[in-house]
Amino acid sequence: MGKDKFFKGILGIFIMVAIIIMLPLTSAAQTAEKPIILKFAHTNPETSYGTQHGIYAWLDKIEKATKGRVKITRYGAQSLVKGADTWEAVKTGITDMGWCPHGYWPGMTPLSEAITLPALPLRTGEQTASTMWQVYEKFPEIKREFKDVKMMAFPCCYPYGLVMSKKLVKTPEDLKGMKIKVLSGPSVDQMKALGAIPVVMPFPEVYMSLQKGILDGCAIPYEVLYSWKIAEVAKYVTILPLTGTLHSIPMNLKKWNSLPPDIQREIMSVSGLEGSKFVSGQYWDKAGELSFENCKKAAMELVIYKPTDEELKRFKEIGGKPIWKTWIERMEAKGYPEAKKILDEILRLSDGK
Repeated sequence: MGKDKFFKGILGIFIMVAIIIMLPLTSAAQTAEKPIILKFAHTNPETSYGTQHGIYAWLDKIEKATKGRVKITRYGAQSLVKGADTWEAVKTGITDMGWCPHGYWPGMTPLSEAITLPALPLRTGEQTASTMWQVYEKFPEIKREFKDVKMMAFPCCYPYGLVMSKKLVKTPEDLKGMKIKVLSGPSVDQMKALGAIPVVMPFPEVYMSLQKGILDGCAIPYEVLYSWKIAEVAKYVTILPLTGTLHSIPMNLKKWNSLPPDIQREIMSVSGLEGSKFVSGQYWDKAGELSFENCKKAAMELVIYKPTDEELKRFKEIGGKPIWKTWIERMEAKGYPEAKKILDEILRLSDGK
């Protein structure tokens, strides 16, 4: 019995030592298995098609690519930060990632705003996003504009179309004296060149302004025809390349640098060029197609006009190329000699002439 007690005692000691040794290893394993939580902030409605099938579907791709080691908490409809504060919120770490419409911050990334010039030969969000990512990759001058963040994607919108409340526009002359809601910047210059009166106002005011005749028309993405019910008060649609928008999805640089290299590679495997095209294709292109379909189903009658090649050329010659020239001159005067090369590359990538 004495020997049995002795061996049992030795065995007990071995077991205790093994437990002591294994505890830190088990704890480390549990820590390693705990997912990295990232916060994503945006201004869009949680249930919209673009949010669900564009933004959130892409975030799902990141989680899948990282095999669940990254989980992303989504804060929509300005629930974490206001739209105009998103860029700074990403930089300072209030949110790890964010949806950034650069129209909030004119002049902050001046060379990148070349993608918003009017009458560019871009037709889809996917094409616009692809073009923007490629010029970002090619030109160090553009990369420097985003040096304070890690750039994940450019979900840019295609050039807006024209929607009128009382008349169909087929030629530049049809716009003379018309009050048109536009974005700030190149869109204002374009409408002036076309003989219209540009009006800059918050988008929530557009419906009532069209209804009351304060506006004659607006430059908009087609998605809002249905989602904002613009088709109820403006049914004449001209498919024109007016001015597009610059959107970006940055990540906080400190947070990015804290991620393991393999997770960084996995995230970027579905981001960058691929992610830009995916989000824009769903958020802008597919949602725009569905907007026309939904308007038809809801008996919101639309009169849609696609200008001929010759008519498009006239819009470009009057309301496009002169604004390009002016933009280059302004940029060069501000110390950006590479402005023309950047615009030329955008035109090349979009098969522009």
